[in-house]
Amino acid sequence: MILSSVRYHLRTDERWAHKPQQEFSGLTYAEKLRSLNSLDDQICVEIEHVAGRTIRRMLEVNADPRFLPVDLDRISSDPEMDDLKTCHSFCGLQRWFALDTWLEACPAI
Repeated sequence: MILSSVRYHLRTDERWAHKPQQEFSGLTYAEKLRSLNSLDDQICVEIEHVAGRTIRRMLEVNADPRFLPVDLDRISSDPEMDDLKTCHSFCGLQRWFALDTWLEACPAI
């Protein structure tokens, strides 16, 4: 994700990336990235600014009670379907159909 973000910000047409910024001594964000000598340096700047902020926001979702973190590897290997049952309950699906009906529609592992 971070490498993709660096590449995107090197060529983006987004206005914010082309406005001079004091923290970059008057360079724009795109100019700042281009001024760096190595991809490693570009990645570090990206982490400190745009991508790092995005990753932190993504991690905050785990603490938000409106979201249920689900491990897809665990779901796909759980013969008791405990995680699927948790998803069913969390999403309030019992309002539309019974858990047994839902689990029958799931293929056997």
